[in-house]
Amino acid sequence: MLPGGGFLEIHSEHINVKLQVDLVVSSNPQNADFSAAAAAPIVPTTAINGQPGDVCIPFDLSNTPQATNGTNATIQMQYNGGDGVLYQVCRPQ
Repeated sequence: MLPGGGFLEIHSEHINVKLQVDLVVSSNPQNADFSAAAAAPIVPTTAINGQPGDVCIPFDLSNTPQATNGTNATIQMQYNGGDGVLYQVCRPQ
């Protein structure tokens, strides 16, 4: 993870999108961890309106003291392009 934060890059073919990004700091996250993380997302629900294409979404981890270099974590993005919510999960190295 980058100290303090960084960017998530997404490519969307939708014109109007709502997304939220949650962070779970754990080596073995469970469903309840993601429910708790959704209450304090690193990127609150954000609307992106305009043309389809690439978008960089900034995030800040400075208020997440447990997110340090080498920490096991999972990032979950909830993406709603109007045809249902999609979930993307990644484990940063």
